Amino acid sequence: MVDRAPPALVIIVSVFVVAGLATLLDTPLVTAQTPELVVRYVNGSLPLDPRADFWEGLDKMEATLGSQSIVYPLTPQSTATLRITAAYNLSHIAFYVEWEDPSMDVEVPGGTDVFADAVAIQLPVSEGSLPYICMGTVSDPVYIVYWKAPETVEALVAGSGYGLSPEEREALGLSKTPKSPIEKLPESEQDWVASAIYEGGMWRLVMVRETGSTHPLETGIRPGGELSIVLARWEGSQYERGGLKKISGWLGLKVEEPPVAPEAVTETVTETVTVEEVVERVPYSVVFVAGLALIVAAATIYVMLRRRPSSA
Repeated sequence: MVDRAPPALVIIVSVFVVAGLATLLDTPLVTAQTPELVVRYVNGSLPLDPRADFWEGLDKMEATLGSQSIVYPLTPQSTATLRITAAYNLSHIAFYVEWEDPSMDVEVPGGTDVFADAVAIQLPVSEGSLPYICMGTVSDPVYIVYWKAPETVEALVAGSGYGLSPEEREALGLSKTPKSPIEKLPESEQDWVASAIYEGGMWRLVMVRETGSTHPLETGIRPGGELSIVLARWEGSQYERGGLKKISGWLGLKVEEPPVAPEAVTETVTETVTVEEVVERVPYSVVFVAGLALIVAAATIYVMLRRRPSSA
């Protein structure tokens, strides 16, 4: 009789074997984010107006953001809250974000001591892994949509700049030499449209773009798939800018599947013909001739029988 290893031991050994193989193959083990918000499918247009009743009717995810103080002057540790929801149709996706802010701080042309309120949404370029939360890495870049009050919206990429040759960068529409870890994508990829309002101590913002990905460093939206995002916020009145900001952890979104249209059913019709229908479908002329023939035959037989001599 062969002694069997306890199930718990088998599981533990299996985990180490898989981890070892992943390490040898240079395959990152990634823990998928549990979806916390459903990106709803809409059979119709997506309102750009943040005050539209449409946005009030969608569930929102509340995210807590913590201070990221990595450059001087370091700011005191604090937290902030953002509420976000999203919806899409067959051509576009829209993100709605709202947050309380005691002051409306907007960009002033030529201003040097005024910092604008701003928000960003970061997504992985690749679906296979979650990049470093602070703007990705060379092997795992991130795609960022960045809004700054009152109306600036840009598509950016971070983490990829130092992993590409000048020729590769030119082919992607970037400058030959990166000037910053965060770079603006080519004008052809600046397809975000934004609308924001500040009322009653609250910002409400809608950002819309096409769902498809037309650039290798742009994140595409796949119906039925999942998205991971990081939220960032800059509060101008607190002198937040650049690396001085508040960020969330990775948050999970589930893209709702569109309703499936009923498939066309091909029916095979088998026609059953009754005896009555057969009679009805026979031409009347044929019926007349057949009936006449039967009468003639009967008359002939009768005459022949009449002429037959009777027995004595």
